[in-house]
Amino acid sequence: MVPQLPIDVIIDILECLCDTLGVRSSGYKTLASCALVCAAWTPPAQKILFRTLQETTNPTWFSHAIRSIEGNPVLGSYVRSLDVAVYHHEFTYHIPLAAFVRMLSACPRVFKLSMAFRIDWLHSTAMEELARLSHLEITTIKWIGKSPAIYQFMNLWHKTVRFAALDQSFGLPLPSIPRQPFALHQLVLSSVVTVDREVVLWFLPIPSEDTTSERRPLRILELSTYLHDPWRIIAARNSELYSLTLNSGVPPTPESYKVLQELILRQLPPSRSGAVVLPKSLTHCGFHPRNGSHGHDSLRDVLIPALRALPHLRCITLNQFVSENNVSALEDLCRRNGATLTIYPGSYEPPFPDYNGV
Repeated sequence: MVPQLPIDVIIDILECLCDTLGVRSSGYKTLASCALVCAAWTPPAQKILFRTLQETTNPTWFSHAIRSIEGNPVLGSYVRSLDVAVYHHEFTYHIPLAAFVRMLSACPRVFKLSMAFRIDWLHSTAMEELARLSHLEITTIKWIGKSPAIYQFMNLWHKTVRFAALDQSFGLPLPSIPRQPFALHQLVLSSVVTVDREVVLWFLPIPSEDTTSERRPLRILELSTYLHDPWRIIAARNSELYSLTLNSGVPPTPESYKVLQELILRQLPPSRSGAVVLPKSLTHCGFHPRNGSHGHDSLRDVLIPALRALPHLRCITLNQFVSENNVSALEDLCRRNGATLTIYPGSYEPPFPDYNGV
């Protein structure tokens, strides 16, 4: 006989299993087995099991989960996050557009969409079908690829979307449709090519020139991309940012960043740039160059002196491309300031929300 444990204890056990085993097949099988232990374990195990459906990392389990939802629609209400690759027609493990629409309609409480889209502009029939789902409270959109359909998705859920991350391996085309009013809490823009300024302004218009958006402060901005003269876009919102990630350069006019707590640099400024001043409000600075071929002198000669002047610095993060000499100098600085130093094997990423709402 299974002991009668309080439901809070059961949930804690299942959450620990989920965290320990991850999203691979062994984790799914273990949670699925837990759902069969007894009636008290079934609902909490199923809610965790179906909370995140990731077709891109585990297509076998994803297919099984979709069949289960079709047989028991209640399971669809447990889905909070969808991670899919969408094509016009079925291709290997990826799902066709029609199946994606059916899937969304079966998940009434989903709020996070992670999509690798292999489709250009959505035709009118597809948009009519998706428009019937505009009542879904989609707060988070992660987008991979160059499909311009992202503009249509942002417009469709403009009333609720607050977090957007765009990984544009080849760059988005220019927007050709009007922008519906939306106001982001966080924008992450990553690309290996130069992004057109008009693309960025579509997602993040200059407040003084924007008459469509409801005014909400942008708190987190990551520009891990090549963008000509990003400072005007940033300067329009610098007084409201909590976290800023830059592909190159350091913020000018540091005194204008009133509440900035986190600054991440993907490329270190050249040592010949001279002394720099960082915003006094910073508590976390991260240096995460994309490779180890440059920037060592500037970290030693330019940035470390600027760090010493920060009164509230509590944390410094690095990646593996920072030289050992600089690591030693930063360790000494942290000891003197009572700060912590963390070295990541890859590159630090500001946290992207997995919850519904701000």
